[in-house]
Amino acid sequence: MAAMETNLIKPNLDATVRKITSVSTLPHIALKIVELTSDPDSTAADLESVIRSDPALTARLLKMSNSAHFGLSERILEIRKAVIFLGFKTVKDLALSASVCELFRNATEIGRYRRTDLWKHSVGVALCSKAISQKSEMGLEDHVFSTGILHDLGIVMIDQYLHDHFIAVLTHPQSEDFPLEDLENEIIGFSHQDLAREVIGSWNLPGEFKIAVSAHHHPSKASRADRPLLAVLYLANTMCNAINFGFVETRKVNPEEFNVSLQILKFTKTDVQILLEDMPEEFEKAKDLMDLADS
Repeated sequence: MAAMETNLIKPNLDATVRKITSVSTLPHIALKIVELTSDPDSTAADLESVIRSDPALTARLLKMSNSAHFGLSERILEIRKAVIFLGFKTVKDLALSASVCELFRNATEIGRYRRTDLWKHSVGVALCSKAISQKSEMGLEDHVFSTGILHDLGIVMIDQYLHDHFIAVLTHPQSEDFPLEDLENEIIGFSHQDLAREVIGSWNLPGEFKIAVSAHHHPSKASRADRPLLAVLYLANTMCNAINFGFVETRKVNPEEFNVSLQILKFTKTDVQILLEDMPEEFEKAKDLMDLADS
């Protein structure tokens, strides 16, 4: 990769983390929903109470609950009914998505990047992760959708708080030839994974969220316990990139990480291809969720 001359001073990671954590980057209600996600004693009533405290969130969640993705025969008009028909876990995933999408509402284009396209990518990865997890039968269904939604939160942080550096990364002459994290490391001095790892760590979120945001490109380097979740996210990322869905960091696949992910999940390339063929239909069914950041 050719070095790029810029007038930008590389920021200090710790100082950037302090700047981000001094404000509420992740919506308060999203943090509350994540707390419920990690608490085995939380109930449907707890979740309903949190959701109902935000009328806009309630409206978005009910809209999603009635989307073709769930194929319900009866229209849902209240949160309690959504929990009954869709289940506690699904409503938690939808509530987190409906609250987090606020961060992605920005139509500014920088090269090939739009924040709303990053949202669509995040939802795509969440849906692919769910499909991969169900096929793998590794018992990851409780985590993969939510972690898929949040896995690229570090990109939004760089966009928001290091915007000039972000522009330099995305307008690099070789921006489509190299992984985004390589360009970030060259121009900024750290990657979106590094930044999100430190910020998420300061929020005291469940461990799977920190793992997801900090290592989703490198399942081969993770501990044995963390590898299944990261393998799911890596394959989901690869699938979305392969069909050019949403914001694509790179179309190039790292052979080592791809093969390690297949081995961890006991998948073949044919398994991935079959899942990939089914995803456009699943994406279309989830259009209401995809469009949240545009509405």
